[in-house]
Formats: sequence, C-alpha cells, structure tokens
Amino acid sequence: MNNKLNSHKQKLKEFFIKVYKSEKEQANFLEDFYLEYLKTGKSDFEFKTVVFGREKIVKYEVSRILQQYSYGFKIPKAIIDFENNSNNISFSELLNAYYYDVLVNARAFSESKQIDGVLHTDLCMTLLLTLSYFPDKIEIISNQLIRFLEENAQKLEKYAVQEFGRGSLLYLVVEMLKLRDFSAHAAIISKYCIKPILCYQEAIESVISNDEQKFSDAIEELAAFHLSNSKADLTLPFNHERWQYMPIEIISLIKLFVSNGGRLLKEISLVSDLNSFFYLPIELSEETLLLESRIL
Repeated sequence: MNNKLNSHKQKLKEFFIKVYKSEKEQANFLEDFYLEYLKTGKSDFEFKTVVFGREKIVKYEVSRILQQYSYGFKIPKAIIDFENNSNNISFSELLNAYYYDVLVNARAFSESKQIDGVLHTDLCMTLLLTLSYFPDKIEIISNQLIRFLEENAQKLEKYAVQEFGRGSLLYLVVEMLKLRDFSAHAAIISKYCIKPILCYQEAIESVISNDEQKFSDAIEELAAFHLSNSKADLTLPFNHERWQYMPIEIISLIKLFVSNGGRLLKEISLVSDLNSFFYLPIELSEETLLLESRIL
C-alpha cells in the first residue's frame, strides 16, 4: 500500500505542477478577468488573439472563467503549496481552494446549468465536502446533484449494471444526507443508486454503531478502493485528479465517526498527511468571501 500510495501522491503532485504552469503561461488573461469580476461583478469578457495570422476576438462568460480559474489555478496552487509546506495556514488555503469548487457549482445551479466535464461523482465529492466543512451549502449542492441525475437518467439507466460511483459515492451521499436530516433529498438520489459496495456499507454501519474496529477496517478498504479507482476513466468514481488528491469521502466519514463519539484514528494511510488538520476552524480569506458574495 505504501509504495502505491507514494507513487500516487508523486504523480498527482507532478500533474498539478504541470497544470498550474501551463495555465499560468497560456491563460494569464483569465486571472485578470477573474479579478475584474471580483471588483466590479462584470460577467462578460473579450480577449483578442491571433489565429493563422488574423486577429480574432474570443468571448468568455464568467462561469467558464470561474471554472478554469478554480480547477486550473486555485486548486493546483493550493495543493502544490500544501505539499511543499504542510501547516495550518496551507491547509486552510487548501480548503479555501476546494470551496471554490462549491461556489462554481452553486453558480451553475443558479443558472440552471451543468459544468462541462463535471459528473455526478464529482458532485458527490463536492457534496461530501459541504457536509463536512460547509453545511450551509448542503441544499444547493444536493439540488445540483439531483438536477444532474434527472437530466442524465436515461444514460444512467442504460448503464445500470455498471458502478460509476453509484454503489460507492452516491450511496455514501444518500446515507450521510439522511444523517443530516436531508431525507427528502436522499430519497430522490437513492433512486439512482445500485447495491452498495461492501466497505462503504460497513463504514456507514460502523459509524452508526460506533464500532471502532469495524470502522477502522472499512476505512482502510475505502483507502484501497480510492487508490484503485483513481484514474482518468469515466467509469471510475475518482476520474478527476482534484478528487484523487483530496479523499473527502474518507475524511467525511472520519469526521462523522468522531462527532458520533468515536475515537480519532491516527493511522489511516491515505490521509495520514492531512489527519492533524481535520478539525481546524475554517477561515475563509477575504478573496473567497468576496467571491461568495458575488455568487450567492
């Protein structure tokens, strides 16, 4: 497990360094547009470029800019900074960066849109993040997930026998929403679930029963599941690298277990470098709060 985990972490670090450098070199104007949006609320932008010797005007809508800024700038930079210097400040910045994902999806919901490339598994992870750290955003992200599922119901029915995160992440979301008194949302989402993967079911059952050994065993199996399903493959739960790096499904379960009276487990391999930061108070930066006020 350790060799596989170390290789996994190293590949992800190299990936995010590459993404951040590429975005900074090729799309600096996106950052300028993003800052203009924060200052003035301007939502439509134009960028002049030369294509085959001719000047061309490219138009950008702010939702696209926010998406690229979040996934191409904010999250990669925060991951790189945390990897280089893991401390309370860099972890807080990491949570701020992932909160941008919540806000991007919140804006998409307000516009009745889906984000290109964001699947129900991504929305599940975003929702698990809100369940753990931003509970006041649970309803809006739940509704965005429901919208995605309803709009893609025929596709999901066509591939009903395949997992696609429906027996893992979708199942976990349903059970955790129930525990947070969002039973109506859970009931709608549950229609798209399939039979749960055993370690996910055992993790939930052990949280409820406060069975420490069973929970510890299930979490280690979840960690192995996370590693084996972290590939750029649309059939797998962790298709996008930002969620391969942040195993929020495991973090959310650990936080729930401890809040339910269980003991904090210190030797969970996949999250050992994050473990000491789980319970820090969340401090949103001025920039994050300004973005939140623009969107919400």
